[in-house]
Amino acid sequence: SMVGHSGAQGEALLRAAFGRDFDPRAFDAAWAEAFAAVLAQGIPLRPGVTDLLDHLDTIAMPRAVATNSHTDHAHENLARAGIGAYFDPRHVHG
Repeated sequence: SMVGHSGAQGEALLRAAFGRDFDPRAFDAAWAEAFAAVLAQGIPLRPGVTDLLDHLDTIAMPRAVATNSHTDHAHENLARAGIGAYFDPRHVHG
């Protein structure tokens, strides 16, 4: 329910759910720590992704990545997933 909302809107939703005493800074810190732990385990790929990317390389098909993530995070996550080399860095945008 928070996807696509601004930080202020997300904070308002969390305060509505958890009360006026909700601490967004503590929440952000806990979330960042939990998210880092998940990322440290690696990013799983859907079956067939590398086969598809190899095929796109074979036929010289251009590709791009568009995401709500910050561009630098997109590059990091593609690398963590082991597929960063398949994408021209100029064509990854957050």
